[in-house]
Amino acid sequence: MIGNDVVDLAQAAKDSNWRRPRFLDRIFTAQEQESISNSNNKDQTVWLLWSLKEAAYKAYVQETGHKFFNPKKLRCQMMSSTEGIVEISKRRYRTTSKLTEDFIHSIASTEAHEQNLNACFPLSKTDHGFQSEAVRSVLIETLSKDNSFRSTNLQVRTDDLGIPSLYSENRKLSKRLSFSHHGAYGAFVIS
Repeated sequence: MIGNDVVDLAQAAKDSNWRRPRFLDRIFTAQEQESISNSNNKDQTVWLLWSLKEAAYKAYVQETGHKFFNPKKLRCQMMSSTEGIVEISKRRYRTTSKLTEDFIHSIASTEAHEQNLNACFPLSKTDHGFQSEAVRSVLIETLSKDNSFRSTNLQVRTDDLGIPSLYSENRKLSKRLSFSHHGAYGAFVIS
């Protein structure tokens, strides 16, 4: 199972004041709050941990088919500045993140070194519908180039839980995939 999340740091700074009273208490465990408090870059650490939780949550929903909203139920442990583990209900997801000045892109998977194809890229509009379609289009274009699929034969469909699947000529492929977009960035991962 696989999940991903992207956070546009400029958009996050505009949209959310994580320093407001009780925000951290509602989202992060005591250990995670300590990591934020001890960080040299608190903003980046907040959004890194948030991104890890979101990516792992997407993988968890793929694996279990169960949705919930309780961010503190997802417990992050950083192994390095870019690798970590997120635990959810006795399940463990390995994470890796790309951190830049502009965005954070995190990927979570059930396998330690799952092979995947991923990308994070700028989007020209912030409209939700546009961004969803743009991320799907970039994925299909990327697969068409890398795997010799004809893009007219590939489709992305989502189920009732919002989990995307890849189809070729109306046949569901065994690939796992996850999409994300936020602010001026879109991202995907496929295994």
